[in-house]
Amino acid sequence: MKQSLILALAISTVSLNAEAGALAEVYRLALQSDPQLKAAQATSKADAEVVHQRRAGLLPDISLAADLGYRDSDPTSASDGNSHGFTASLTQPVFRAENWFNYQAGKLLSEKAELQFSQAQQQLIRRTISAYLDVLQARTVYETTQAEEAAFKRRLDQVEAQFEVGLIAITDVEESKAGYDIARVNRIDAKGDLDNSFEALDRLTGTSWDSVDLLSADYSIERLSPADYQPWVTKALDSNLTL
Repeated sequence: MKQSLILALAISTVSLNAEAGALAEVYRLALQSDPQLKAAQATSKADAEVVHQRRAGLLPDISLAADLGYRDSDPTSASDGNSHGFTASLTQPVFRAENWFNYQAGKLLSEKAELQFSQAQQQLIRRTISAYLDVLQARTVYETTQAEEAAFKRRLDQVEAQFEVGLIAITDVEESKAGYDIARVNRIDAKGDLDNSFEALDRLTGTSWDSVDLLSADYSIERLSPADYQPWVTKALDSNLTL
């Protein structure tokens, strides 16, 4: 849970460097809508109930019974009439090893459920950041391919004009056309990748997106501290949820 809080604070830090905090908004919606997190939460709640069920095996067994009857054998008999009775019993085994070990196992299962849900929360943070950055990268690639296509188109127009006045051969025109066609294909592929990245964001948040905010130009990238690997190994051995 502590690691999830640290990563959530990291998201808030990034959002402060982004325009209008779009990453924080994406994460907020993902918390509400992500199907993987909802499934993990439901599993966690179900597994957490195991310890209460196992604990019941250690508690006393209480039973209560009641009976009601009516006797009419002889109008003069004093024993005729209504009769009723109540019986209460409490049974507490001195010790049942099976129930005790089941209860101990239930506590471990409950702890495991909590850790797995915390791990799912961490994974959601990572998946949110990854999906957000994938959109930014795909948009950058798409804008680049658009610029390349425009540049090849200008080059093709120039070559065709030169060919019309007899300054160059037809092979130069065909070569420019081939370059322009490749640029168009690259632009179409990049647009498909951009659409796919938005669809991944849609599935994560349950909301349709057609744009996300860019990181600011002065976003600072800090060096890893400490730079030595051993403190990070020690921290992972102590805190890694999967381990």
